[in-house]
Amino acid sequence: CCQSARIADVLLASKTLFRAQLESKGLTLDHHIHAEVQGPVLMDQLRVQQMVNNLLSNAIKFTEAGRIQVTVLSTELKGHPGIRVEVRDTGVGVPVEQQAALFEPFRQADESIS
Repeated sequence: CCQSARIADVLLASKTLFRAQLESKGLTLDHHIHAEVQGPVLMDQLRVQQMVNNLLSNAIKFTEAGRIQVTVLSTELKGHPGIRVEVRDTGVGVPVEQQAALFEPFRQADESIS
């Protein structure tokens, strides 16, 4: 399950995966990794990679122009150290009335988009 890995390597793999899409839309992808999590951390690298890829895929999908910024920081969850990945973009965003549903079981915010 868990292994020692660097979050920078996860971000680099994601950036490589999405390079063509970013370039075709003229988007800039930047990242900042806080000092506490720059070195190797114990993680399920496959799951973290999937999560980062999903976040970036959505950011690219809903951003027509501008940039995507990924920030990784340390956090604590149930008394255990962890990492928090934040993705900010210049896309359309989620309407306030739909934000409460973000952490419920899956459903599409806009049913016309797949």
